Amino acid sequence: MTGKSNRHQAQDLVDFYLHGSRDSAGRTFDQVLQLSDLDLERLHDYIQWIFPTFARSEVVPEAPNLTMEAATALRASSITGPRVAAALVRMLEFYGMELDDDLEEPTIARSADGFARRRSVWMTPGNHNYRRITRMLVSLQILGYQRYAVALHECLGFCYRDHGGLIGSSVMEHWRRAVGALKA
Repeated sequence: MTGKSNRHQAQDLVDFYLHGSRDSAGRTFDQVLQLSDLDLERLHDYIQWIFPTFARSEVVPEAPNLTMEAATALRASSITGPRVAAALVRMLEFYGMELDDDLEEPTIARSADGFARRRSVWMTPGNHNYRRITRMLVSLQILGYQRYAVALHECLGFCYRDHGGLIGSSVMEHWRRAVGALKA
């Protein structure tokens, strides 16, 4: 990605999301979603592709970020919704949560079998997954899926209620601001 303008990087995101192009590691969107839980934990260069935002990644500064034009193109495509849902479902599975999108308003809950097993991977003080979750909350809103962001935030609230010492009040406040920042 080095040497590409922000506009070209943003077009790379659109092409990855909508047209089957590959990310900087050579993976398609579907291949990223097929990564194992171990790979999702150890790799740090995929989340910017499946949950793009306007902000430059602090962890992977060469990763692309959205422009207004790219965000508009993604929001306008009928392909984006199913892809956003698929990326969300995969990451929720990684965190031990599940999406119920059959209702008028989606809900996200801790899964009966997966949450106890998966929470120790991400629910520890200062865990890097907290930044990934923030990115997910912001990206969902940018891409036009506020209802998913709200549902995720509500589930995180239950996690905080039951495991606040592991998450920390500053992280929960950061997530609250992330959801509220784009509501205006």
